[in-house]
Amino acid sequence: MSNEIAVVSDPTGLQKIKAYAALADVQQRFANLLGDYNAKRYVESIVIAVAINKDLQECSPKSIMISAMRAASLQLSVDPIMKQAHLVPMGREATIIVDYHGLVQLTVGTGYYKIPPNVFEVYKGEEVKLERFSGRIDIEGKAETDKDGNRIVIGWCGYFKAKDETERWLYMTNEECDAHGKKYSKAFNSPKSGWDT
Repeated sequence: MSNEIAVVSDPTGLQKIKAYAALADVQQRFANLLGDYNAKRYVESIVIAVAINKDLQECSPKSIMISAMRAASLQLSVDPIMKQAHLVPMGREATIIVDYHGLVQLTVGTGYYKIPPNVFEVYKGEEVKLERFSGRIDIEGKAETDKDGNRIVIGWCGYFKAKDETERWLYMTNEECDAHGKKYSKAFNSPKSGWDT
């Protein structure tokens, strides 16, 4: 068995990102943000995210690292299993999109909330009642199930309570959520986006 390292004349996207991640300047920037030990772990999570996404492998290594650094500065992981922040290909450049779980983590970190923001499903058979004066939402009724025993989601409700006792509720039907996504999300019509999956 030879100990020689094979020279790659046309490296793949994954090989490029690994080489870029190994640069001393890149390693130092992450170490400045996270400390030496955590920086190494974080850079490996970037490589994992790129390894499992062929479209990210087509993006420039620099855009991947800059986006990951933004997430690291917010103390959010880009490891897909953590669902805190996602490296998302936009053509040949990567960008960062903070996931719901990441948003919750950021809000908890503020120390502002008595009950941090929470989002939950509203099911067919349940009725959402809005008290117009206060904005308070109550959900009444019992969730129905289909023939397979699954509950059917008809909308989503969000809630938080601040330490100063300020409360906020929001309810959106599936149709209202889709209309919001269509208006504001560039990835709404992409078959690989969360809107579709």
